[in-house]
Amino acid sequence: MRMIKVNSGKQTQAKDNVRDNRRYETGSSTIDNFGRQQIGRSVTVTLRGGRIESGVLRGYGQYDIALELPNRKILFVMKHSIDTVVVM
Repeated sequence: MRMIKVNSGKQTQAKDNVRDNRRYETGSSTIDNFGRQQIGRSVTVTLRGGRIESGVLRGYGQYDIALELPNRKILFVMKHSIDTVVVM
């Protein structure tokens, strides 16, 4: 462990190189490559409230995905509100 000096003059301990076992060991490039392959494909998204939306995946960001619905409108869905995604 190393000591870190904070503004109040007190020192706190910080752990070096701690691995968080809850995270997947996939690089961002792996996720980006998988996501790029899915753009343009039909998907069905189940939201936490039980609502189901189907459409064509048009894009995604760090926190959201963009679905084109059958009525040609774009629906932005926040990733934290998604339970499942099924790619057709």
